[in-house]
Amino acid sequence: MEQSSRKRHTRHNLKKGLTLGLIVAISGLLLASSPWGRWLEEEIGLSWLFSVRGPQVAPPEVVVVSIDQDSSAKLELENKPRKWPRVLHAQLVNKLAKKGVSAIGFDIIFDEPRDPEHNQAFAEQMRKASNVILFQYLRQENITVDTRQTVHIEKLVLPVKVLKDNALGMAPFPLPKVPAKVNHFLLYKPSLGDAPTMPVVLMQTYALPVYDELYHLLASRIPEQLAGLPGSQQQLVSQREIHVTTKKLRQLFRDNPQLGEQLLRQVETNAANYNTQQQRLLTTLINTYTTPHSRYLNFYGPARSIQTIPYHEVLFNEQLDLTGKVV
Repeated sequence: MEQSSRKRHTRHNLKKGLTLGLIVAISGLLLASSPWGRWLEEEIGLSWLFSVRGPQVAPPEVVVVSIDQDSSAKLELENKPRKWPRVLHAQLVNKLAKKGVSAIGFDIIFDEPRDPEHNQAFAEQMRKASNVILFQYLRQENITVDTRQTVHIEKLVLPVKVLKDNALGMAPFPLPKVPAKVNHFLLYKPSLGDAPTMPVVLMQTYALPVYDELYHLLASRIPEQLAGLPGSQQQLVSQREIHVTTKKLRQLFRDNPQLGEQLLRQVETNAANYNTQQQRLLTTLINTYTTPHSRYLNFYGPARSIQTIPYHEVLFNEQLDLTGKVV
């Protein structure tokens, strides 16, 4: 009798535990999917997790050239980077190219005509470097269709033609325009047909040395779908529209959902055909093209955890070693 009572008691407690666990799980899912739950997770949960984890060593391949007030003073220029003479950017690109950087991205919009000679000097250095990505400004406009309806559209503002034609490519870099903590970033802009953003186009630029290998991998799986895709790194660079190719690659992976996993297995199986750097770049590229359009930022630590060099120092410090860096 006593043993039967204990069994009933045990079953009752187990049932209560399972019910409570189910309620907690459902409540957690509902909370996580609600705006307040997402805010709680992003504003408090993420910060706490980064705090518990502590600082990490940032990727040594990435360098930020800061256009700061100190550089304005040293160069005797007003503290408005968009107004700086473009011949100065020509000098910067020349210096970076001589130091052997792999990719250069300007987070400045060059949409104003300005001095033609300065534009030409800047364009010439970009053409020689063949690894410069320029910023496209994303302008939002409201168009009134009728008295009751307004349509919101997004328009990409391009750099002036002489600069656009001599850069390797262009890309937008959309970030929140309201005062808020930036904890995620867009790799692709769905409202612009999945257009790749600056981080993705720079990644493809950095990985140019393995473009031929990537093309051959794609040709082994979907040869009939490669029409319009540059067949070699040389052809890709000569077209000077790497952002267009990047968008086409993204579409190929979206049209073929299993392609990413197939290529990753192929790279691993044929690892003997690649050196360590090639294998790493190919794996990163494939993951970049199969990732969701938005990702959380990985904060390595406080400000300037990523190596940061003032603009004027790049111009005048001959001892800087920037070989292979993304700047």
